[in-house]
Amino acid sequence: MCIVNATPLIYLVKVKRLELLFKMFNTVQIPYEVKVKVVNRGRKQGYSDAFLVEKAIKNGEIIVHKLKEAEILEAKKIADTFNIDLGEAQVIVLAKRKNEKIVIVDDLIARKAAEINDLKPRGTLSILLESIRRKILSKEDCKKILDNLIDKGFRMGINIYKKFLEKL
Repeated sequence: MCIVNATPLIYLVKVKRLELLFKMFNTVQIPYEVKVKVVNRGRKQGYSDAFLVEKAIKNGEIIVHKLKEAEILEAKKIADTFNIDLGEAQVIVLAKRKNEKIVIVDDLIARKAAEINDLKPRGTLSILLESIRRKILSKEDCKKILDNLIDKGFRMGINIYKKFLEKL
């Protein structure tokens, strides 16, 4: 199982590879705030990707969890302390509640916050690399997906790009 933040969901949908999460993890979970950001706001802004995530939720491939009031307050405190998005903070709180260790977040500060909370953060790029290791993707497909991610607006430094290619 894993708990996923908005950015990895959005970009995996943009490159038509959301299924990688389902193949790698039996259960994909998100906090309600991530659903609001990806689906509700995405639909209002006219992003067709939002409908694909909504479909995955309706199909039970993604499970949405509402946080309790105390958990929402804890998430707000984490968000304020680390200066991260509320959705990222809710991912951390939900993972702690569900006793999950793996969280999928791309923001570096959110990853540090997750580590401080004894979680194992992974990002979109690590999903791609793990997909190669598990023989879900070929190296060539992975490189194409990476380039497609960049074309769709996924941001990374040149050093990260070089390291990723080296790992391929």
